[in-house]
Amino acid sequence: MRESIKSSATEVGTHPFFALHDLSEDERRSVFGQWYIAARKHKELFPWLVAITKIDPVRYELIQILHDEYGKGNPLFIHGNLLEQTVRFLGIHPTEITPAKGNQVFAETTEQVWKNEKEPITAYGYHQYLEESSSILHKKLYALLHNVPDVYKLYSSYHEFAETEHARISAKGLDAYKNEPEKLQQGVAVGAEALRHLLDALIPPSRSTSPASPSMRK
Repeated sequence: MRESIKSSATEVGTHPFFALHDLSEDERRSVFGQWYIAARKHKELFPWLVAITKIDPVRYELIQILHDEYGKGNPLFIHGNLLEQTVRFLGIHPTEITPAKGNQVFAETTEQVWKNEKEPITAYGYHQYLEESSSILHKKLYALLHNVPDVYKLYSSYHEFAETEHARISAKGLDAYKNEPEKLQQGVAVGAEALRHLLDALIPPSRSTSPASPSMRK
């Protein structure tokens, strides 16, 4: 099952966001401002996924990821705080960011899926898709910070590799749902569409050539 999800996740690289290069400072602020909003919302909602997951070994894997996101017990390394250091260095004030439409769609979809206690398997498929595709996304985000001092891009340098480990950890939970692949695939499909909207939001308005990109789904 994981190989199927990984295959779907590789399609994320076809989105126009990944063709961005030579960004101006304003364009880069636009990208990371929108990413900051999305990342903070994702971490805000993640405990809901833990809560609706009823199988303890699966919940354990999710908690391992959450533990990492919150610095493994060290508040200095809470990932949200590391990301805030990056955006402030870029000249972004977190309280002044306005979420783009695609960012709002991503947040609303994630909330609906992860708060639906009647469909924990679909919610897990959604989560696994995001984990598998995030390693590709974070490599691009890190590349866009090429001339930023290392101390201000700790968040991206860590996630460039950490998301692969998160995907590996959460993939262990797929075995618990192997008899209901349709529900997992439903979550994957919803995740692909939600991420497409988010990637649309990450493209600076000055680089946008269309209101929305084509679907990444086959």
